[in-house]
Amino acid sequence: DYSLNNDELVEVTDAFRYILHFMKNRETTLFTVPLFIPTASNVDFERYFTAFVNVIKKIIKKAPRFVEVNGVPYPTIIKILRDHRDPGTNKRLSEQEVISHVATLFFAGHDTTANFVTMLMYQLNKHIDYSAKIKEELSNYCSD
Repeated sequence: DYSLNNDELVEVTDAFRYILHFMKNRETTLFTVPLFIPTASNVDFERYFTAFVNVIKKIIKKAPRFVEVNGVPYPTIIKILRDHRDPGTNKRLSEQEVISHVATLFFAGHDTTANFVTMLMYQLNKHIDYSAKIKEELSNYCSD
């Protein structure tokens, strides 16, 4: 298990936010400056991207290979990525490829979670009777 310390949490959150904003702007702009040209935004992107990758490397390094559920060991996603072999060449994924897959999971999880919460809020506001029922159930578990 790997827990982010406060500095890493702030660093990865800021980096994640900047990278998302940077990439969304590039997707909606007609002309984008190639990343190798050292504009202010490209330099910032590289700094944030490096910080993000460094935290991912720490997570990958310390990630458990198995998680036990009811006495049964299950491989973690990182173990599966580390052990995967290309069927044609029998080569393992490079460190950079593993990092890329883990980063994809971060970003994909962010968008799906945001979409889910948005749709949940919409549906709860649309169906007030369900909202009241959920509020009542939650009050049984939470004192506040």
